[in-house]
Amino acid sequence: MNPESYFDGLHPEFKVSGFYSDWLTEGQSGCFYFLDHPFVVTGTIKLAAGGYLVDYWVSGLSWDDFHDEFVKQPRLLLKTTLGLRQKKNSADLDRAVMEVWNLQLAELALLAANEGQMVRLEGSIPENEETNFHAKWHLMGHHKLGTFDDGDHGNPTTVRAARQYELLKSMGYTRPQKAIIEFETRVLQTELMMTTLEGRLTAARNKKLILLKEETEQNKEFFLEDNEWVDLR
Repeated sequence: MNPESYFDGLHPEFKVSGFYSDWLTEGQSGCFYFLDHPFVVTGTIKLAAGGYLVDYWVSGLSWDDFHDEFVKQPRLLLKTTLGLRQKKNSADLDRAVMEVWNLQLAELALLAANEGQMVRLEGSIPENEETNFHAKWHLMGHHKLGTFDDGDHGNPTTVRAARQYELLKSMGYTRPQKAIIEFETRVLQTELMMTTLEGRLTAARNKKLILLKEETEQNKEFFLEDNEWVDLR
């Protein structure tokens, strides 16, 4: 089964675009993603005592960005872990995953989008199969939703690189370049070199398209308050 094909249609039961799930290790763990415009949702599921632990990662635009073609910067809006009871089969688990989203998490994601604050997860995310899954499908989701598109502002490849970079930085990736290169090479079917990507990111910084200050040698994190960058630590 090719998960990418699910982005092209509407799942008949869940009524969201691109629903896909993959249950691994005889039902002990798995992953899922789907689009619920303007959100991209990915998740991992692990077997726990009496049920499952489900991690939801939700990215999208802030409400202000949604109406501002110049900004249009996707970012992490919500990350949470919930417990689900044991299910009889993968179909029941799929339904439970969507029920949690429809009844609880979608409203929280809307609240986060309405607040509009761009944040970054503290620290770094180790590179492994699970975290690569989140990076890959949040990039793919926003590619399909068109949130990396340039509009009428600047160089389209520079804008695209900046938005991809800031999305993954907001999710906690310290060095997202590798994930971007792998994604772009696969989607555009043309190899993207590291030197090319770094050149685009440099141009994006010069144009102030990368909105947050880079981490310093002291590994600082910042947030914007009254138009001033404030150290969180």
